[in-house]
Amino acid sequence: MFTEIVSYQDVKDNNSEVAEFEVLSGRPLCVSPRSGFSAVASKAWPPNIAGPNKGRLETFAANIPEHLRSAVAKRKLEFLSGRLCAMHAAQQLGVSLNQVQKGLYGEPCWPIGVVGSISHSDKLACALISRRDGNTHVGIDLEDLSNSKGMEELESLILTRKERNWIGNEQNERDQIILQIFCLKESVYKAIFPIVRRYVDFKEVSLFPEALGSWKIVVGSRLSQELCEWKLLLNLELFEDHLFAVCEASKSKVPACPALAIT
Repeated sequence: MFTEIVSYQDVKDNNSEVAEFEVLSGRPLCVSPRSGFSAVASKAWPPNIAGPNKGRLETFAANIPEHLRSAVAKRKLEFLSGRLCAMHAAQQLGVSLNQVQKGLYGEPCWPIGVVGSISHSDKLACALISRRDGNTHVGIDLEDLSNSKGMEELESLILTRKERNWIGNEQNERDQIILQIFCLKESVYKAIFPIVRRYVDFKEVSLFPEALGSWKIVVGSRLSQELCEWKLLLNLELFEDHLFAVCEASKSKVPACPALAIT
């Protein structure tokens, strides 16, 4: 079901440690400015179980949640590919991960001392894992750049008034920016869910581009209180024909409430 898995390695760049995500094409993708993360990507191929992953897939297949047992093969493949990536990413850290259970809200449940996130598109699945205590959480999201359907509906769903003001009017560029914001917000929500433990509306967060590809995060009043001891760090990269977003939430030693968004 899966091609070879290409995994994370630490590299040194100007005396600072960088996480490098190696793709099947060999193109690196920086997933975090900190070291200690493990990232793995997998590509799906036609559903004939073969090769060295056969035993692993059979083990994972036995643990498909009840609500997915009657799902179509594509949905099962998405679930298995993401979990298999998580298992391989954990192996890079010396963590044994035979399965990843789902929580009450559908979130992946990780062993004590491990944080992680899983994402997939129709073409690709990936997982990001790290050995961390409860003072760090991560979220990732993959979005296929070739999927441009439903941008008007997506715009209405995710954009705040202030975001609409800074986005240009040229349609092609606008669609690309909307997809970038959606990808980033998905990673933010995954990273902060273990902190807030609730559904967060897309319009509770506003994003604004800054210099050198960085993003300013502005949150609403409720989130501002919930995240007042937390710092969020965003990264967005091109990954083959996908956007790949990572959000790292870390507890600050000095509380610094984010600014409020007027939406």
